[in-house]
Amino acid sequence: MKRTLLFALILSILLFMACDFQPCRDCEGEELDLSLYNDNFDQENWVFKNVLGETISFEFDSSTTNIPFRACQISGSNDTTFVECFYQLSNHYSSTDLGIQISENISANADLHSSFSKVHFQYKEMDGDTLFQVANVFFDGVNSVFEIEYEGTKYTPISNLEVGSIIYEDVLKCDMEMVQNLVSNEFSSSTIFLSLIIKEHFGLIGFETLDSMLYLKI
Repeated sequence: MKRTLLFALILSILLFMACDFQPCRDCEGEELDLSLYNDNFDQENWVFKNVLGETISFEFDSSTTNIPFRACQISGSNDTTFVECFYQLSNHYSSTDLGIQISENISANADLHSSFSKVHFQYKEMDGDTLFQVANVFFDGVNSVFEIEYEGTKYTPISNLEVGSIIYEDVLKCDMEMVQNLVSNEFSSSTIFLSLIIKEHFGLIGFETLDSMLYLKI
């Protein structure tokens, strides 16, 4: 009898240890902090200007997000503390001046203790369906880490950039040596930009076209 009870107790413990829990929580974006990348991630039109006074405009088309949603995660307990929310936010723009559509996409992986985010830019020609990815920006709002990493892309810190009266300090210039064709997953030379210019708390603030002309956001 004792042996049977002992066996039953051990079996119960093993069954309990083998149980998988699936805690869930509502992901409403309250812990998502994008300010290190852009204080004002709004739905607005972009206008960029060069030293000759010429402008290139991007018209805001639409915005997409998966917020709010409910996230669940298999775990050894019902503790929801470390259930991660994988947020997706995108602003979509079109430029008749360049003949392209461009998307500013944010992917954020956040739990209740930390948040790590990535921004990547994609574009395609208005009359085409080939999607190109041109730059990744990684930032950690908790540790204030802000850097750019991407195959075929190098970035250079620049203390000062100006076009006429438009002045930006402490920016990152991303040289677009290669872009990724997301359809064939191959890399090729950029056909639109020589570089993108990004600044902490401002996001995308400029670019260089193929004729080496610098445009800054006004």
